[in-house]
Amino acid sequence: MIGTKFSNFRGEIFAYFSLPEKTMRIEGLLEIYSKSDNTSKLVEMLKSQGNFHVRLKGLVGSSPAFVLASSTAGLKKVHLCILPNQENAAYFLNDLENLCGKTQ
Repeated sequence: MIGTKFSNFRGEIFAYFSLPEKTMRIEGLLEIYSKSDNTSKLVEMLKSQGNFHVRLKGLVGSSPAFVLASSTAGLKKVHLCILPNQENAAYFLNDLENLCGKTQ
């Protein structure tokens, strides 16, 4: 196990995490996201008829791409994602391409 400790300016440890010796594959992570209660609710909404807006809040890093990739897999619909700026959009696209593979 690899452990990392973080400390604030007073030297107090406020977070610790450990990484397993074997890393998980992307497919395994997508499966974990797809089994989440919130992702299941999102999938049910996306499967319904009609157009609607969904706003994902509180997600950081690559988690928005994981949620989108795991919730839209197998759906034959077009999804429009609006991000705050061009840089965020570029990172989001890169994450999606790495999770789902590049398409033309």
